[in-house]
Amino acid sequence: MSSTDYQPKLIYLARRPPGLDRAGFISRWRQHGALGMSMPRWRNIARYLHCDVDPATASHDGVGMIWHRSVEARRAHIADRSSRGAMESDEQATFAEPIVQCCLLTREEILLAPPPPADTACKLIRVIDDHADGRYAEALPRLAAAGLQPLGLVNNLPLPPDQVEAWGIRCKQVEEWWFGSRASALQALQWLADRYPRSGTCLLTNEIELYRG
Repeated sequence: MSSTDYQPKLIYLARRPPGLDRAGFISRWRQHGALGMSMPRWRNIARYLHCDVDPATASHDGVGMIWHRSVEARRAHIADRSSRGAMESDEQATFAEPIVQCCLLTREEILLAPPPPADTACKLIRVIDDHADGRYAEALPRLAAAGLQPLGLVNNLPLPPDQVEAWGIRCKQVEEWWFGSRASALQALQWLADRYPRSGTCLLTNEIELYRG
């Protein structure tokens, strides 16, 4: 695979604005997503997910994930300013802060192919501050031995900023771990935190696939 043969993946950690409860935020977020998908520049997007955060890990309310069709499509998406005003205005009603302040662009590394979103019970998202934390060759079999077999594992490595001086999320990597039940995911979260503690944010989520083109 060449250095440009991949789909840049934008990840953002969302918080709801004051006065909006969790259910209201999810509804408003879906509305914001529908607005984005209606814009002409959406032709550059390959896939779009909303991950609603479980109240058990409530430092954030949602995690958005957007795959661009290619490096060139990402550039075209940024260059197309036709919908920027409408989207930024709608962000103010949807989120506590602009997306650009709580996102990063990544290149994903699939270590264990995850299940389809329709079959996903729970997913852990871990924002890692230290590369040494991602010792997958060691962690995967040990989790399995503890009866907490992951159903999927994807590591997301940050790419250089392409429209700002620095990403709002500053980290070494963002991990996604899939599990068959909420109980298993919560146990795995604690297991990972006990043994590999250098995580900035750990969230328990679902997966809602809003678009795949």
